[in-house]
Amino acid sequence: MPVQGSVRCPEHFRPKFRIIPLMATLLLLLTYLLFVGLGLPAALLGSAWPVLHVDCGFPVAWAGILSALLALGRILASLLTARLGRRHSTGQISLGSLLLMAVSVLGFAQSRSFALMAAIILAYGFGSGVLDAVVNHYVNLHYRAWQLTWLHLSFSFGQAMGPVLLGLALAAGRNWTGGYRLIAVLLLAIALVLLLSFRLWSRCPDTQSFTRLPPASAVEAPPAAGRSLLALPGLVRVLLGFFCFTSFEALICVWISTYLVAVRGLAPERAAALAGLYSFGVIGGRVVSSFIADRLGARRMLAGGSAGLLAGIVLLLLPTRAAGFAIVAFVLIGVGAAPIFPAVIRQIPERFGNANSQAVTGLHMAAAAAGALVLPPLPGLLARRVGMAALPWFVLLLWGLMVPLLLMRPRRRRARADRV
Repeated sequence: MPVQGSVRCPEHFRPKFRIIPLMATLLLLLTYLLFVGLGLPAALLGSAWPVLHVDCGFPVAWAGILSALLALGRILASLLTARLGRRHSTGQISLGSLLLMAVSVLGFAQSRSFALMAAIILAYGFGSGVLDAVVNHYVNLHYRAWQLTWLHLSFSFGQAMGPVLLGLALAAGRNWTGGYRLIAVLLLAIALVLLLSFRLWSRCPDTQSFTRLPPASAVEAPPAAGRSLLALPGLVRVLLGFFCFTSFEALICVWISTYLVAVRGLAPERAAALAGLYSFGVIGGRVVSSFIADRLGARRMLAGGSAGLLAGIVLLLLPTRAAGFAIVAFVLIGVGAAPIFPAVIRQIPERFGNANSQAVTGLHMAAAAAGALVLPPLPGLLARRVGMAALPWFVLLLWGLMVPLLLMRPRRRRARADRV
């Protein structure tokens, strides 16, 4: 029985000319570059907040409000992705989203009004949400499991480099705005590369014909919509588990710098630079998991990642204020989180049908954004009463909810799901 995600194409599906796989490879590399750009600003708000809120005179709890608005923009984008995909190509949507992100990051750096920042970050969330959903869907449907893992690895690399670039700007005396402007310039450069390579999207109209073959039932099934989409077996449960996981990630990304400053006693400049620890852990974990994702399958990758998360949480809960333990714990949490997002996304076409893949991917992105919308404000709102030392207990609770939801075995009603 073939391993999930490792289907090989028969000879009559393979291309006759070498130019076709070359174009597909270049297009795959372009999607990786897009996800580097998607990751660059992802952790900026949490990394810059210890300096930003003092510079602008904002209360520390307002970081949760901005994070929630960003997530709201991503939810709106994810719900509209399928409609946009029917009207525009993946390349066109990606370019528009990237330009919106670049302008938003630059505008955020120029603003000192919280109301204006809130509007800008809502627009940024919309752009990043659209880019995330359409590129995830495209690569998941047309390429293999390890290639999808490397797509998310590209995002993790960008997410790790964003706080590093911000830390360098702070060390050079350019304040947090210098880091934001640098990220905006890099996003514009990536948009230029995408614009110059637009012909790749037209030269590879049917990548799927020589990469990942869909199940026959999924090809023939009409797409579900509305309530019938939510009625797909296991979809609501998986969305709830994904919500818990992305809430977990958002809590770490938004509050890691504040936690290191308030609980572990690090200077704000060093905490901003070390905020990328989680992302570097994710990078290392995804490099390793890319070599075993096809062989182990999504379920085993989810179980292994969950065990790594628990190990990192336990390390954070040790009764010590030493910064070294927290640094190792955040890296370990990143390693554990590495395979979870790609594994959940990889299961979408197989479990819910290729015809439903775009819409279900959009629902997953909406659930991910909702996770970032609902829970990250809580540590900021409760910081005055319980302190930031409660952060590990928040993430432990989410871990306990996430694991059974994502690891529960699906009911074997695959054929019926494809007919919905």
